[in-house]
Amino acid sequence: MRRTHVSCGVDLGSTNIKVVAVRADGTVVARYSRPTPRLSNHLSVDAEEMLTLVEEMLLEAAGRDWAIASVCVAGVGEDGVLVDATGHAVVESLPWFDPRRAQIFAELPDGVRASAAKSITGVELDAARTVVGWRWATTSKPVTTHSQLTAWIALTDYPAVRWTGRPFMSDTLASRTAAWDPTSRSWLDQVVQATLGDPRLLGPVLSAGEVVGPLTSTVLEDASVLAPGAVVVAGGHDHPIGGSLVERIRPSAVLDSMGTAEVVVRVADRLDTALVEAAEAVSVSAGLLGRGATVLAVAELARNMSWATQSDQAVQDMMSKLLRGDIELPEKPRLTDLFIIGEQGGQAPAWSPNAADASPLERAAAALTACASNGWRIIELLGSATDAPVFAAGGWTRSPGWMAAKRKLSRRPLDVIPEPEVTAVGAALIAGDALGWSPDPARASSL
Repeated sequence: MRRTHVSCGVDLGSTNIKVVAVRADGTVVARYSRPTPRLSNHLSVDAEEMLTLVEEMLLEAAGRDWAIASVCVAGVGEDGVLVDATGHAVVESLPWFDPRRAQIFAELPDGVRASAAKSITGVELDAARTVVGWRWATTSKPVTTHSQLTAWIALTDYPAVRWTGRPFMSDTLASRTAAWDPTSRSWLDQVVQATLGDPRLLGPVLSAGEVVGPLTSTVLEDASVLAPGAVVVAGGHDHPIGGSLVERIRPSAVLDSMGTAEVVVRVADRLDTALVEAAEAVSVSAGLLGRGATVLAVAELARNMSWATQSDQAVQDMMSKLLRGDIELPEKPRLTDLFIIGEQGGQAPAWSPNAADASPLERAAAALTACASNGWRIIELLGSATDAPVFAAGGWTRSPGWMAAKRKLSRRPLDVIPEPEVTAVGAALIAGDALGWSPDPARASSL
């Protein structure tokens, strides 16, 4: 039986890996999700084990009916590995959230801090940035004794590099390093020299949507699931790729992805203007095929909500009822004054002194309202038009009480994207673009 061609999108997340297959008209015909494989002794990822799992999932997605014509991979922004002349990783990937990064960050040279304290992309220099991973990888003993290092590869780009044999970095991932200038498309030499050491370890930087090269995989070829001339397409950072999906659905729309963190993304017309106008805590990277820009901001969400319920069982019970929609948010002035939001890399969540006399319902409602309001605050940071629609995605959209609170706190339109794999579908559509397809984004997003 003749297989129908599909494009595939891969989302290499911190928690799960997701793969979808999309037909030329935008219909999602297969989807799979597996936990991200991490080494048993710590949080690191073995890049080769990850690649094996991705290929297994692509085989599952292809099944008996579909032929893979193109693949685009998106995912985590800061993790990566050093590779040897064969293209294989010589050390595991240090996760962006690994506590070992704190000490490495503290020991960075003063020159690095001065040059990259706040890079031109708006990415704050902290322990999560790629430059900290560079410093760790090039000073760890197994790597320093290795004489055949040829490139640094972002973990998200690793499958594409292995399939094509072409070392590169996606530009949205370069923007997460705190060492990349997207306007001149060049590296901050002092930062690279002090952390990675050899700038020759950085391959060309490609824009999302560029064809990297032919897809060569023994596993996929032996299973006869590749279409003739199958190609690999550059993807990059997961949030901009997810944001590209809502831009297809409604130009100028905002994606509000509500998961472990609340990440909001929009597409801007001009990179230079976006860089100048970006507020503090807003990150900027190039758009698809290097056109325009993607701007994004991040707020803590799950950690704040979890903290608020852990201190008191009665508060936890009230929060559960609020999130299920069993009870409504109480109408009480200055309710949010009871709860202090915890921020990224900063203060922990806390109750204010006024919370001592508040009821469990008032405290639960205060935390819920504060977190829901914080998401709208970061949407305003992006500088989007006040009438621009907002599309919500992620696990929190399945909570009736949470969504009721979000809609109560703003008059802006807020629609939910039913599609659970927003990033993977966005990547699949980009892979389809490389084939000259014109998929229907509404069909792909289940809207």
